[in-house]
Amino acid sequence: DANEIRGCHLSPDGTFVAAALDNGTVELLDMSTGQSVMTFGTHSGRVNTVMFAPNGKFLVSGSMDGLCKVWAIQEGSTADTF
Repeated sequence: DANEIRGCHLSPDGTFVAAALDNGTVELLDMSTGQSVMTFGTHSGRVNTVMFAPNGKFLVSGSMDGLCKVWAIQEGSTADTF
């Protein structure tokens, strides 16, 4: 299943949970509603891990494509790739 969750991480303030998915995306979910509020997705392989930065402003994802991506949550875009 392309939407299988491989990992998840709770935001520092407990407002959101980020889920790493098999389809190469990271889904940001609102903890109070369970609804998706944003999708980050340019990995070409499944995302195995995701973690919030301590300040809650960035996500870091690691994928089977061999890349780590840093996502700027407020901008909804990739801040860095390595």
